[in-house]
Amino acid sequence: MKSQQELKHESKKLLQGHIWFYFVMYLPYLVLIIGAYLMLGYVHNWNFIDIANDENNLGMNIAIIIGQVFMVGISYVMMDIRRNKVKFDKPIEKAFTLFNKPKYLMNVIIISLLISIFTILWTFLFIIPGIIKAFSYSQALYIYKDSVDRGQPMDAFACITASRKMMDGRKMKLFWL
Repeated sequence: MKSQQELKHESKKLLQGHIWFYFVMYLPYLVLIIGAYLMLGYVHNWNFIDIANDENNLGMNIAIIIGQVFMVGISYVMMDIRRNKVKFDKPIEKAFTLFNKPKYLMNVIIISLLISIFTILWTFLFIIPGIIKAFSYSQALYIYKDSVDRGQPMDAFACITASRKMMDGRKMKLFWL
């Protein structure tokens, strides 16, 4: 297992000379989120107290789900870059990775929703168990990607269970990273 310093050094090495690639890859996500907030502000006449109290922010909820899909897709691209499977080209196209791969898209949404539901339910018990379970479920989306890449896709519950087992005894290390 690599030390924290080795991981940090490798990450810096991957960033060197490729800052613009990562910036452009994040642009669609930034445009989506900023655009959603601006649209929401316009609809509510820039009264952000009304926005916070509005329980029917369907547009914002959709933007959050799409934003989550963008972030998972970007994470998948970063995993592939780290594993030397893709090159530093076409950053906008790579930002839409999950939208271009339907075999990933629906299950990523389902896994994300299940993780959110389970974490919220644990948080209802007390705040600390919710935080601990969030760390336990944190690897489920990456486990799913690896299973699909191997040609043996796992279902959502199996990914969450595998993540929980993988994180046994490792939550504090993730916290420090």
